[in-house]
Amino acid sequence: MDTIEKCLSSTQDKIIEISRKNENQNILLAADICIRYDVVAYRKKIMRLFRRLLEKRYLSPEENIKVTSNYQENSHRNTPIHSAVEISVDSYIDSMLYENDVCQTLLVLATKFTFEEGIYFVYTFSLRKSEDDISNILKMSRTTLQKIKKSCIVKSWFELKKYCEDE
Repeated sequence: MDTIEKCLSSTQDKIIEISRKNENQNILLAADICIRYDVVAYRKKIMRLFRRLLEKRYLSPEENIKVTSNYQENSHRNTPIHSAVEISVDSYIDSMLYENDVCQTLLVLATKFTFEEGIYFVYTFSLRKSEDDISNILKMSRTTLQKIKKSCIVKSWFELKKYCEDE
C-alpha cells in the first residue's frame, strides 16, 4: 500500500472516530450562515483536491534514473546542477510532506464535525459515494442530508482552502 493511500485510509477511520467523540460538542452551521458561501464550488474544489491526492499513488518517481560515478565538480558554475535523481527525490519528498500536511489538517477538521458531517465527508470525498448512498447509511432523507452537506462543506472549506487554491 502506498504512503498516501495509508495516510488517507487511516485518516478516514480517524475522522469518523474523532467526529463521534466530539459529536456532543459540535453543531451544524445554521442555514443562514451556509447560504453565504458557494457550497457547490467548494465541493468541486475539495473533490479535485482528493482526486489529486488519490492520483499521486500512480505517479511514482521515474524508474529509469541511474546513478553513475561520472559526476564531476565544476568550480566555474555559480548555480548548483541538479541531477534527475535529485529532482526526483526532492519532488517525492515535497509530495510526501504535502500529503502528510493535508492528512494532519483533515484530523484537525474532524474535531469540528458532528458525527453525521464526519460520515458525509469521508463517504463523499474519500470513498466517492453518492448522496443517495450516504442518506441510506445515515438513515435520513436527502432533505435532511442537505443541511449536513452544506455545514460540512463550509467547515471543510475553511480548513482545506489553502490546498484547493494551489491549483
